[in-house]
Amino acid sequence: MNTEPSHGPIHFCAPTKILWRTIRGMIPYKTNYGAGALARFKACESLFADFGLSIPGDIGSVSSLGTAKFQFTPRP
Repeated sequence: MNTEPSHGPIHFCAPTKILWRTIRGMIPYKTNYGAGALARFKACESLFADFGLSIPGDIGSVSSLGTAKFQFTPRP
């Protein structure tokens, strides 16, 4: 192997960090304007957990209602 794996490309595994890194590559983050835009950017993996929302109904009972491939959960 020609490279040292411990020095290798540092990459993120979390979906929010992958998205953050992608957005960072699209804006000029080294300027004041870009740094402010990146600071205002917020990504979260679960809207329910981060904002204290609850899922209406029991997900297990909704998914076992029928044998269809797709089912829609009712919105409040």
